[in-house]
Amino acid sequence: MNPTQLEKLVRFANAAGVLTAAGSGAIPAMPDLGQIQSFIHEKEDVLSCRQ
Repeated sequence: MNPTQLEKLVRFANAAGVLTAAGSGAIPAMPDLGQIQSFIHEKEDVLSCRQ
């Protein structure tokens, strides 16, 4: 796995975690693929910031 692939994987997992934590309940709060992709797209400017 190269650094770009790793970054995309971590970004995806992070977005899934944020959406799950913001929801109610355990299983019902789990986002589907479309919700995760929408969240990443909406927050792209914030998620692409690097230090």
